[in-house]
Amino acid sequence: MGAVVRVALGNFLEMYDFMVFGYYAAAIGRAFFPAQNEYASLMLALMTFGTGYLMRPLGAVLLGAYIDHHGRRKGLLLTLSLMAVGTLSIGVVPGYETSVCSHRFLSWRAGYCRGFRRASKSAV
Repeated sequence: MGAVVRVALGNFLEMYDFMVFGYYAAAIGRAFFPAQNEYASLMLALMTFGTGYLMRPLGAVLLGAYIDHHGRRKGLLLTLSLMAVGTLSIGVVPGYETSVCSHRFLSWRAGYCRGFRRASKSAV
């Protein structure tokens, strides 16, 4: 019963992560992708969210092999850690006014990290 609760809690945290990003997409767009048009800023923020889906096949292959070799418990801990790293990196990336060049790269990289770990949830 304890394993079921841990897996359910992990899945809840993962869905919460996606819901929070979706809820704050407009604010993320204004902070990281300022444009003359608010719609363009929102679409760029959602594109950052969507870049994670590009990493899903690679994450499924690599993390699936890791989980097969090391077990589901270590795989779950790894995917939850990757989720935390991806979410934390979005929070600590400087805004557009502070760093014009690196903020887009770092926010897209956080999206890749989130998508990479998302693929392994299907493998677990």
